[in-house]
Amino acid sequence: MLAPDALLQNRYQILRPIGKGGMGAVYLAKDERLGNTIALKETFFEDEPLRKAFEREARLLASLRHPALPRVIDHFTEESGQFLVMEFIPGDDLEQMFKERGGPFPLSDVLRWADQLLDALDYLHTQQPPIIHRDIKPQNLKLAARDQIILLDFGLAKGNAAGMSQASATGSIFGYTPTYAPLEQVHGAGTDPRSDLYSLAATLYHLLTGTEPPDALARASVVIGGLADPLRPANELNGQVPKGVAEVLHKAMAIHGDQRPATAEQMRRMLREADQTIATATATNASSQATVIIQPQDSGDVVKQTTPIAAHKSAATIIDSPSNATVTGTTTATVVEEKAQAKDQAKSKETEREPIAPVAPGVAANAPAPKSNRLVLMAGAVVLLLVAGVVIYAMTVGFNSETAGSDANKAGVTNQNTAAQSNKQAQAGAASTDKRKETATSASKPEAAQTPLTDTSPARRGVLPRAEQNQRPTVRERLRRP
Repeated sequence: MLAPDALLQNRYQILRPIGKGGMGAVYLAKDERLGNTIALKETFFEDEPLRKAFEREARLLASLRHPALPRVIDHFTEESGQFLVMEFIPGDDLEQMFKERGGPFPLSDVLRWADQLLDALDYLHTQQPPIIHRDIKPQNLKLAARDQIILLDFGLAKGNAAGMSQASATGSIFGYTPTYAPLEQVHGAGTDPRSDLYSLAATLYHLLTGTEPPDALARASVVIGGLADPLRPANELNGQVPKGVAEVLHKAMAIHGDQRPATAEQMRRMLREADQTIATATATNASSQATVIIQPQDSGDVVKQTTPIAAHKSAATIIDSPSNATVTGTTTATVVEEKAQAKDQAKSKETEREPIAPVAPGVAANAPAPKSNRLVLMAGAVVLLLVAGVVIYAMTVGFNSETAGSDANKAGVTNQNTAAQSNKQAQAGAASTDKRKETATSASKPEAAQTPLTDTSPARRGVLPRAEQNQRPTVRERLRRP
């Protein structure tokens, strides 16, 4: 172990140890050149081929860029061993968080972390050559900012599967954690991307159930003996785990590697499909419609389905059916008995939504009016409005015409009165003139005084036209008289 304040490469100052194992140790250190905090990982071995392999792996890891992977900054060799300089991720690992929590993590959190880790594994496994982490477990997982999971400790990472098998067989630093390691890694038979899938599935199993899975070697021994696999499905240990997710984990933890998902991308799709099934089922349950059967009094009523209304966060469909009718073909659930409060709320909302139509004899008072009746009522109201508009318009035009006619009549009467007064004045003047003429004639011809002024002979009377009734003779007519 390195003492605090030790300075390596005249650059990295040891602050304190973070962790220690049989094959190495991890220190919190400070980069004196850049002034930031880093994680310094030391490995213990003296085999020259392994030193060369570690150097190649360090260079390979330094080229990686992924949100779920820490950035490798540098690597070097000192007399005490080889060191890998990596980005420091603060906080507790999932193992420590699990102990403090005292129980399994929520399903949504674990599935989100699984999706991020499988994306990182797909990135690692598709490198040339592929990189196998070989030590995925809760202790090597940390939660960074924005709920981003980080995969740590690439001390067992391998860029070449064949070389890895040889290194493991020689008892090198490359080891495993039995609870999370697949059988081929325990036997030293060689690892591949499916080995990481086993370790990840075992880790997710532990985080979801709160129980460590039985190790692969113990499971294989039981199965070879003809007994059932002791690995119980995750949904049996935790009822919150859906069956689809439990099946994916069980498949990824198969004893034989060829029975597991072939790639990280395939396992990621499988978990996403299971998660999508969960989301779809949840959405369906949240928006499921309840059907309430209302028995009207009249058996001849027609079945009617109204607009769904909300009742206790679920939609309710009200169906009016005859007392002797059978409702079929509905895809919603039928609820015969509802809580009194839910029924009252549904009825009040339905009353506010639909207008109240007249209740015909023999029809239930609480049955909503048929749609056809509502349409007829609306059409009748529109027609009445149109007729009323026409009547009002006609009355307005007629009143204006009568007013104009009355004014014209008044003007005509005034003109007639004026003309009549003029005629009277003219007739009075003419009468005075006739009288003076008659007096003069009588004075000049005495014998004519006894002659009557009016000629009553029929011939004389026929010359002058008779004045119409109620009409005075004109001045000309009076002058023509003898």
